[in-house]
Amino acid sequence: MKKLLHVKLSLTIFITLIAMSLLIASKFEFTQMTRPQPVFADGTPSDTGPTEEISDAVKHMIESSTNTTSMAQLRKFPYPYDAMLAISSDVDYATVEEFETYHQFLNTLEQTSHGPGLGLDIGDSSWFYVANDSLMNIDKEEHKVEHSMSYFQGLDSNTLKDADKITHYYKVGWIDSLHSFGDFSRSDQGIKFTRALAVDAWKAMNDSGFKPKVWINHGSESNVQNFGAYNPNNLFKYQAGDDPKSPYYHTDLTLDNGIRYVWNSIGMSQFSYDNPLFPIKLRDGKQVWGFNR
Repeated sequence: MKKLLHVKLSLTIFITLIAMSLLIASKFEFTQMTRPQPVFADGTPSDTGPTEEISDAVKHMIESSTNTTSMAQLRKFPYPYDAMLAISSDVDYATVEEFETYHQFLNTLEQTSHGPGLGLDIGDSSWFYVANDSLMNIDKEEHKVEHSMSYFQGLDSNTLKDADKITHYYKVGWIDSLHSFGDFSRSDQGIKFTRALAVDAWKAMNDSGFKPKVWINHGSESNVQNFGAYNPNNLFKYQAGDDPKSPYYHTDLTLDNGIRYVWNSIGMSQFSYDNPLFPIKLRDGKQVWGFNR
């Protein structure tokens, strides 16, 4: 009797499972039949299964990402500008008073002795030493060349002259370049620059935070600290700043301390350039970016 009941129970369970499977299968088939089918462009139903509609904007994005010719290009200048004007200013014969007067007019919106300030972003250059032996007057007060704005007094790196002013104006953006280490132009053609002066200058710059990235060559053949255009066959044969064999060599210090851009003394008459930068290979094997002016 127990064996008969066990067989009946097993048969009932088996029949129930078959019925449930048939019910699920029929429901799935009905769902597939009643679900809207995607249609191709020619109007025929698709047999590849349902897909979601893709918006035109998404399609355009996908096409653009796979089409290299339509990818956005980086502009040389922020929109809507097509060019820029760069001003490179040499500090020759400028006193602190003159420097402050014309930069107040150029860089601020204040009322100045020259009229309302222009509010422009214009930087200037500076130097550390003045060894120029000229007797000329450099302003209406008849100051001589030694009154020119400089970090140190003359060639004495132990005596500060306009150091605080130069550091301040560098930090506010009125000074952005180094007009070499100083004014070493001399009528007697004597050489006053030494590597030791360069060492003292870079020590002062590192201590004060005055670290420009732009170097502008200066002056006559007695400015042996200049570099970047050396040629034994022309007037630039005096440049010795990048010659490791010279006692005036300093570009190992100068480039390691942050100088990246150099005007090498070659003046150009061309006004505009597609790219004003060009590489300069120095005699010590280092490379900097030159710029035209």
